[in-house]
Amino acid sequence: MSNQSLILAVMAIVLLVATISDIRRHKIPNSLTFGAALVAVVMHTVNAQLEGFLLSAGGFATGLLLFMPFYIARGMAAGDVKLMAATGAFLGAKLTLAAIAGSLLMGGVLALAYIALRGGHTTFARYGLMAKTFATTFRPIYIKAQTGEVATQRFPYALAIFTGTALGVWWMTDTVFGLAV
Repeated sequence: MSNQSLILAVMAIVLLVATISDIRRHKIPNSLTFGAALVAVVMHTVNAQLEGFLLSAGGFATGLLLFMPFYIARGMAAGDVKLMAATGAFLGAKLTLAAIAGSLLMGGVLALAYIALRGGHTTFARYGLMAKTFATTFRPIYIKAQTGEVATQRFPYALAIFTGTALGVWWMTDTVFGLAV
């Protein structure tokens, strides 16, 4: 197993543990995200000295900075941002961009499935009304979700990060977490 494959395998384990934690407890432990980031930095530094350290630090910064606006807008929890930063530390900046794109894509797909499976008729109707209003008046409006509506429930975004990272890495490298497919 190459060093890069080992790094990706460790990342896959971290993402799996984070996903299970997020689904069960709606929380991704800081010890997991910060510990994973530290492990990634050490692995890359041992593997490629300063170049490896810079690759890992650049990926960490990319994941953190590009997911931070979602946290600020209250569309994502802090644990999700820290998980993407840790993922970035494993991937480096270039692959982190692909992982972010994949995570956002999978987040949308999984959110639609989540809403549909949980009986989100009112959520779809609410967004339909907002779209219809915009189409006829060219003025964007936002209709707040009602208490109890599926859109007010927590969504385990670590699942989107896990599947989206697999998609993004596969797209860029033809491997899934270091395994040829």
